Amino acid sequence: MKTKIYSNKNPKLILKKYNELIKKSAISKNIIPTGKNKKTLFEIIIMFFIKWIMIITTSKRIKRNKTKINELISRVYVKFTGRDFVFIPISFAFYMLISFIPIIATVYHLLKFVNFNGDYHTLFDQEILQKIIPGLGSFTQFLPNSFETGTYMVIVILFISSILISSGGFARFSYSINYIYRHETTGNWFINRVKGFFTVLFITIFIFVSAFVYLSIYKSLGLDKSSELYKNLFFYIFFSIYLMINLYVGLGLLFKHAPAFKISWSFISLGVLIAAVPTMIFITFFGYLTSLIDYKKFGTFSVFMYIALLVSTMSYFIYLGIIANEGYYKTFHSRYTVPKKIWFKKIIKTKNY
Repeated sequence: MKTKIYSNKNPKLILKKYNELIKKSAISKNIIPTGKNKKTLFEIIIMFFIKWIMIITTSKRIKRNKTKINELISRVYVKFTGRDFVFIPISFAFYMLISFIPIIATVYHLLKFVNFNGDYHTLFDQEILQKIIPGLGSFTQFLPNSFETGTYMVIVILFISSILISSGGFARFSYSINYIYRHETTGNWFINRVKGFFTVLFITIFIFVSAFVYLSIYKSLGLDKSSELYKNLFFYIFFSIYLMINLYVGLGLLFKHAPAFKISWSFISLGVLIAAVPTMIFITFFGYLTSLIDYKKFGTFSVFMYIALLVSTMSYFIYLGIIANEGYYKTFHSRYTVPKKIWFKKIIKTKNY
């Protein structure tokens, strides 16, 4: 029997012939053939998306180092799909779902209170909420139209209860960022809880200010008296850009101030865009579908399902952004994090989760 010698210039052919010989051998059942696993479509999409955002946000010096970039992208994906990470975005999405309705209801009433004789709250409902959340008109109908003490006492109690529960979620959000970065401590329990409470208040005020500015521009252009065609054109063009800016600023502030360590804006912009771009596309795309499909026949169920899907999507991409930031920080800056200075550190005992 003649033995053919293969040159090492063609390793693929050598591997192919090796596998063929293994299959023909008597012990083939006991041997696991070596070879690279094929990438799934989900893996290809996620890794391409991360690489695309990195090209936009990173400097030319870092872009030239393709080996490190590819290693970083692989590291981010492996960590994102790891077993220890599975339940973190789901639990955070649950807390976001709890806080969503109280925050929107509070913004609605703040617009009504600030613009008492105007129609900002009505425009907020008709020109923003109902265009991005299908069937939300059925929810706003339950909100009181007059300032009655008894009704608002119930709303305040429900709001405070929801805020206290959701603040625990955002406290764990701070904890999880510290954990992902492998910070020296996951944070003081009390400080994280206070951070969570103020985070919910910040989100409420931020959405209120953003909505007020948008509606002021909307009214100053006289669009409240224009035809539906001009209203829709303004919404799908200007609102998408405005939404992206607000998501970038809001998520950037959240990523910067939530952790217990110092981090500059240049090391969070990658993750902010990873979280903001899909969220903007999701809201705009479903907002467009809302204009084509009548969701009113599904009632409150469609509202709940949409909000659940929205917060789940946001939660996954927020944590993908955090993991990407951690990988970028540890690869190109430092393996260690520097804790923030807390002026009342001596008063509070350190108590971790």
